[in-house]
Amino acid sequence: RASSKLPRRTTTRSSEGKRAVVHVKGPDRPGITADVTRLLAQNNFNIERLETHVTPATDVNGTDMFEINAFVQTGRVADENLVLAQVTSLEKELGITIGFDFAK
Repeated sequence: RASSKLPRRTTTRSSEGKRAVVHVKGPDRPGITADVTRLLAQNNFNIERLETHVTPATDVNGTDMFEINAFVQTGRVADENLVLAQVTSLEKELGITIGFDFAK
């Protein structure tokens, strides 16, 4: 399972240029992609590829589920705790989960 926690690093410079996949999942609604990509751009993530998928609800009263897989390269992250706080805030605001898988 992906974690929304960013890995701890000793220096900001060492985080620059790493590749990651950002996984997003939650109830479908207009603007999720815009909100998530804005957060990534504001924190110097370069989106190299983006995939989205909607899974239809299984019953009439259900909610469609939306997924994003964003393949990114990190830029200089000024404050990883601030990024984590922004991710957590967006998760709560939109009722979604955001996870980061960093390439080894």
